[in-house]
Amino acid sequence: MDKKETNSIYYLGFEGYPEIDLISKNNMDIKTLKLWVGYFETILDLMSQYEDIEGGILYEYYLHNGWYEESPWELKNLESAIQLFKDFNLEQIDEKMLQESSSIVPILPKVACEIADFLEQALSSKSEVYICYD
Repeated sequence: MDKKETNSIYYLGFEGYPEIDLISKNNMDIKTLKLWVGYFETILDLMSQYEDIEGGILYEYYLHNGWYEESPWELKNLESAIQLFKDFNLEQIDEKMLQESSSIVPILPKVACEIADFLEQALSSKSEVYICYD
């Protein structure tokens, strides 16, 4: 029997707007973390101020490759992505950048934490993870 589970708490209120789905697949178990694309892209934009964008998820984001060209796109280096989202730190970000996204900044650490937790669960269950852009 297939087991499907979806967490869309960070998409509620944004229905009809673009979304990012993180999908964890392990045999018949499928888990989805549905996010408003604005949260996801803002986190990646802000992280680029203090993280190396060579390789990994930031690299794919800035080249507009990965999930933008091929959806679903498999996220292969889970350990690196987990660490990236765990290390999300607003204190390392230029104040001007924070002001540009001031309406959503307070929720971003929670979103980053939720992404890291989702990826950690996928890693511990040996699941494949895909990013879908819709």
